[in-house]
Amino acid sequence: MPIQRKLVQAVDDAADRSCCLCRRRGDHLHYLNRDPDDQRFENLVLLCFVHHEEALRSPMAEDLVRVRAAWYEKVRARRAQPPPAQLPSVLRAILVHEVRKLRYELQHRSQDWPVVEGLIRRLQPHADEGDAALRKEVMDALDVAAAKTRAGMPPETARALFEVAAATAIRGSLVVPEPRKNRDADRSLLESAAYVGFVVAHDGAKYLHSLPVVDAGANILAMVLRYAHLNKLRRVEARARTYFEKARKQAADDAARWLQFKEADAVAPDAAIPDDVARQLRE
Repeated sequence: MPIQRKLVQAVDDAADRSCCLCRRRGDHLHYLNRDPDDQRFENLVLLCFVHHEEALRSPMAEDLVRVRAAWYEKVRARRAQPPPAQLPSVLRAILVHEVRKLRYELQHRSQDWPVVEGLIRRLQPHADEGDAALRKEVMDALDVAAAKTRAGMPPETARALFEVAAATAIRGSLVVPEPRKNRDADRSLLESAAYVGFVVAHDGAKYLHSLPVVDAGANILAMVLRYAHLNKLRRVEARARTYFEKARKQAADDAARWLQFKEADAVAPDAAIPDDVARQLRE
């Protein structure tokens, strides 16, 4: 039974569009008592894909209720604070300069992966707080980092890239459409993020044969596809689907099936999970 949109919006808003466990962007609604006919607000919690899958595999309803309540309280407290002032132009210029320095460092770090991961994570605050222009600078730096995938990028670095790319490109909900029209800057960021996800998934499959790296790229692509599908951004959706197809052509059987699942799950969150591949990713 589909969940009523007003109920989805209420849960999404209460959780500030975030997974109640890890604070990443939430993209799956989970029934605490596993009864899809029980569509009460109290029976729903917003989770990311990883924690939704974990919740389906193991009983954790009591923990989720406790963590959800604590997170809702934090969201309410934060919203009670006055909104931050708009960045002065001088400060924005300083922040742009800082991001460009990080991009330059990424360009000149070849296979020093702990340093590369650290540089990527230093971009996170700019992704979280920046306006569209600053987030475009962050995405340009992530594009530089993604190009290093084929040089042997480890899964930890690829996951860092996914987390920062998601925070940079996706500001809206992943479970309900946005009430406003998406600006051209938003579309540009989404398309750039889709390309970053494609490079990581494609090179992880073709050169590294690394399922966890492919998964990191697929997660970026899936978030872009989900957002574009919800908001009827047809050009962005078509581009993300094309990238999924191109990455699958370079992937071995397990990685190809996982890419196919992530594409399907992005537009229909009840898609069947290939359990054998998911088990490999958990190990």
